[in-house]
Amino acid sequence: MRRYVRLYFAFARNCFVRELEYRLSFALRAVGSAAEGVLPVVFLAFVFRQVQAVAGWTVDQMLLLMGTYTLVEGTLSTLFGANMAEISRYVNRGELDLVLTKPVSSQFYVSTRLVAWEALPRVVLGVAVTAHALRRLGVAVTAESLLAYGVLLSSGLAVGYSLWLMSVVWVFWTERLSNAGFVFYTFLELGRLPIQAFQGIARLVLTFVLPMAFMTTVPTEALMGLFSLQKAAMGALLAAVFLAVSSWAWRIGLRSYASASS
Repeated sequence: MRRYVRLYFAFARNCFVRELEYRLSFALRAVGSAAEGVLPVVFLAFVFRQVQAVAGWTVDQMLLLMGTYTLVEGTLSTLFGANMAEISRYVNRGELDLVLTKPVSSQFYVSTRLVAWEALPRVVLGVAVTAHALRRLGVAVTAESLLAYGVLLSSGLAVGYSLWLMSVVWVFWTERLSNAGFVFYTFLELGRLPIQAFQGIARLVLTFVLPMAFMTTVPTEALMGLFSLQKAAMGALLAAVFLAVSSWAWRIGLRSYASASS
């Protein structure tokens, strides 16, 4: 485990040093990334000029949800966005051969080799929006609610990573699926809405099958004091299940990989 931690920090450091070689380009991309995070908040303000609540959520509660969504989306983009985009290239060009010869887990390598530092401003923005919404709501954050938020947020990130990986491993069979990651982003955008906005089968699917609820809505509710040990345990269980399934899907995909030498 210690070896993997050191390797990850080496990846992150190398990516940061590379970004500093083209500082203007990096700064412009960082500003653009921050703007992407601000636009949904601005849109939310326009929406609440016309309505009083969305699925029973007030403007301040929706702002808190938007902060959590921005934090989740920014973290996933920073840690995994560039890596998921590269998996298709690894497979199509046979570059996965080199990855498979390295003395580390191939899934770990392809998932963590690149860090998109330009997306980090969205993480900072998410924290700022969340803190601002809490102040507007007048919610007193307790140690219990903060711990529950951290557990559920971590579980949601694990679920998000797993779903994203499972959406791109199809490249092993289709060979040309470079835009598969956009399918995940389309799904992720549903997290801007509270789970209460969905009804029937859609709500069931987005809670347990494709658990978007545990990525944004449930952590947000935890910050508002609406949490329970059962929800935290369910989030952790879903994270473990999805991580296991994504690892299994990666191994199955490798069996179908036609290397450059074959």
